[in-house]
Amino acid sequence: MTERQRARRNRKRQLAQQQKLVFAALFLVSLIIISPFLVSGLVKQNRQKKLVLAQQQKIAASQQGGYATAQKAVKKATQLPQVSEAQAGKFFQNTLFIGDSRTVGLREYGGMDTADFFCDVGLGIGKATTTTLNVPRYGNTTLGQLLGGHKYRRIYIMLGINEMANPRPTVLKHYRNLVEFVKEREPGAQIILVGNLHVTAEKSASDPTITNGNIDGLNRQIAQIAGAMHARYLDPNPSFDDASGNLPANMSGDGAHLYGKYYTVWKNWFVAEK
Repeated sequence: MTERQRARRNRKRQLAQQQKLVFAALFLVSLIIISPFLVSGLVKQNRQKKLVLAQQQKIAASQQGGYATAQKAVKKATQLPQVSEAQAGKFFQNTLFIGDSRTVGLREYGGMDTADFFCDVGLGIGKATTTTLNVPRYGNTTLGQLLGGHKYRRIYIMLGINEMANPRPTVLKHYRNLVEFVKEREPGAQIILVGNLHVTAEKSASDPTITNGNIDGLNRQIAQIAGAMHARYLDPNPSFDDASGNLPANMSGDGAHLYGKYYTVWKNWFVAEK
């Protein structure tokens, strides 16, 4: 190998070493630049893991305490004054309930035999004044015919849960029209608007429209209608809610309707709220 060839090889080696040093320096500089972001990302990731763990622990604790919470709510409801058959018979004389499937439950299981019930599964507010229903003791009748043939001293309106997906202004217009319809035909009766009973937490979380937040919003507007139209408003939820503001899970099979035995508790509530 000539002297010139050796010199050329040495220069190549020196150039390769210089390139390695440059690449190493660039790599170190890059690490210095991005290290704060890496540390921040790791801290954020760790924080997110802690939040997820805390949420999981909260859910687990809620599930473990859910039954006890529901039991506490049931105890609260069942502490309402017990009403004898004779007391109920006297209290509900000349009383009319207008409502949907929950009102059907009251009729079937509440022990309120002296009351009249104009109610049906799925009954909407807008159809209450036009539909024909089979009413015990009266047969097939419209609401107008029922009001025209009997003088009631107390009329409960229990509607709205089937309207949650409808435009709220329309729902409220129908509700006001219904109240006016009843007042015109029974001017001497006490009109009582009953707030919609909450659903269970599971039902509220899984249904896109029938949520307890939406129910509370509608109930507030029903209360405003009652005030504006000189009617009375009653809210059953404080007597039935669990500690989280939901219908206790062990009071309902489908998340929205009470088990049969709890309709007598609701009957007691009506008498207590006289």
